[in-house]
Amino acid sequence: MDTKTLEEKLDSLGIKETAYSFDGTLKNSALNMFQDNNKWEVFFCDEDGERTIVDIFDTEAEACEAIYKIFWI
Repeated sequence: MDTKTLEEKLDSLGIKETAYSFDGTLKNSALNMFQDNNKWEVFFCDEDGERTIVDIFDTEAEACEAIYKIFWI
């Protein structure tokens, strides 16, 4: 899965775009995904900009699957 497919799946679940950011733009009070040194970091950024790492993945597909599971549950 890639970010475009993930966004489509989240939309079908009724998840608003304000709940996430996958384009490298840091969004507060949202789940963010960021590529850094060939790794994909998934983290929650609170309203003050503090990050809580969810996990770091080797591929975009792994990161997208993990994010989908977070929102699906």
